[in-house]
Amino acid sequence: MSDIYSCLRWRGFRVVAANLLENVVLPPREEDQEEYYQLLKDYYFRRILADLVQVKEVGPKEREALAERWSEEALTKYWPVYERLGLLIKEGGKSLFFKRHLDNFGGTFEWFLGRVLEKEFLAQVLWSVRLEGVSGGGDFDVLALFGEKLFYLEGKSSPPNNVPYAEIEKFLQREEELSCHCAIMISDTTLKIERNILDNLIYAIRKRLGMDKEKAHALIKDLNGNIYFISPKIFILNTKRDIVANLDKVLSFFFSLSVPRFQP
Repeated sequence: MSDIYSCLRWRGFRVVAANLLENVVLPPREEDQEEYYQLLKDYYFRRILADLVQVKEVGPKEREALAERWSEEALTKYWPVYERLGLLIKEGGKSLFFKRHLDNFGGTFEWFLGRVLEKEFLAQVLWSVRLEGVSGGGDFDVLALFGEKLFYLEGKSSPPNNVPYAEIEKFLQREEELSCHCAIMISDTTLKIERNILDNLIYAIRKRLGMDKEKAHALIKDLNGNIYFISPKIFILNTKRDIVANLDKVLSFFFSLSVPRFQP
């Protein structure tokens, strides 16, 4: 069985950097990291933390805004946990986020996705990857090897309406140049993704392949309202209900496609 480095090298790429922790939110104490990983599976824990990365200093006004966005119940539940894990520090009547240099949650979401694929699905994984040999920039959020199958995952922590069309075009360009078996775009939201991400992805495919609208839309299979398969190898999904369960659905569906079946 090949490893992920060999798989990339055979495609003409060399890993320049990967799995760097500088831009990842992790508890200061190593013994807390397994609990932290499990907590990140909860949507509200993850999304409140993403906001804390940007807010940095939380006084009464900022806390009220967070409660309005995520609910007082969620803040009451998780605030003591953030403090216990060392992610928030009380100082002068405010709560300060402990990693002041960070300005976004992207690196942490990439790390988390990588850990999910490793721990829950036993994949070989690289996250926050930079490859040499890729034209137009070789930065990839997550690369994973399942047996002999190479997967590329792109994580989006901003709302679907804030994902620019140019990023969707770049996603298609990267999956094509990487020659991966499967490409997945996962939006960390409970909002619907078909109005912006799916529509723009289909438009980009039409533009790239010179395909008419009806033929392009025939490529789409709605798996459950939160997960869409675009034949032959692209999935887009949100994290509504359960991020691990949604990825499980994607992987099960993908691998079922490659199984030979009798035709009637």
